[in-house]
Amino acid sequence: MRNSQYIEAPQMLLNSLIYAGGSGVLSVITACLASYVLAKYSYLKWVRSLWGIVLITNYLPISSSLAANIKLLTDLGLYDSMIGIMLWQCGAFGYIFLIYYATWKSVSWSYAEAAFIDGAGHFRTMLLIMWPMTRTIFGVLFIQQFITLWNDYMTPIIYLPSYPNLSFGAYQFQFSNANVDVATPPIQIAGLLMLAIPIFVLFMVFRNKIMGSLTLGGLKG
Repeated sequence: MRNSQYIEAPQMLLNSLIYAGGSGVLSVITACLASYVLAKYSYLKWVRSLWGIVLITNYLPISSSLAANIKLLTDLGLYDSMIGIMLWQCGAFGYIFLIYYATWKSVSWSYAEAAFIDGAGHFRTMLLIMWPMTRTIFGVLFIQQFITLWNDYMTPIIYLPSYPNLSFGAYQFQFSNANVDVATPPIQIAGLLMLAIPIFVLFMVFRNKIMGSLTLGGLKG
């Protein structure tokens, strides 16, 4: 941590909210935009070529080393930066992309064609006509990504040493032997339960959205 200072629970909570919320929104937005282009403009040759690249990168075990990632982020000035890690997390591809791609495929292109006739451009059509019909899946994917990032303690350890989140604090708390009272199992379990409460509340509030399915209306004749 920066200057070897202790960071207390409120600051860890703020770091968790910023990291999980910001990275979650950006990752879903980039997947939404990329999947829209590949799903709705597949008649273009370069889009079909890009779709092949997407399949290869998603299903083949292609990955860079940890040292290379840290070197790249350091050279770009993004290491140990909350904004930098958000940008690094917002890769457009992955399971979020595949789910959104299937969602876009289920949305009729006739809506966009009607908007084009009325003079709307491609971006305006996507933003005002097509995207509102997928807001439910956008929210569900954001909640899923938020929960995943909320429980992520490895990224703060490796890439955000100055911005520990609650999961990082719980990780240290769980294996702390500095204080005999803190090291007792009941105290540790109570601390871990406090970490799980926000996620439990979030799930209970949006459980119908998460467990339900997206229903799209049809065109009127």
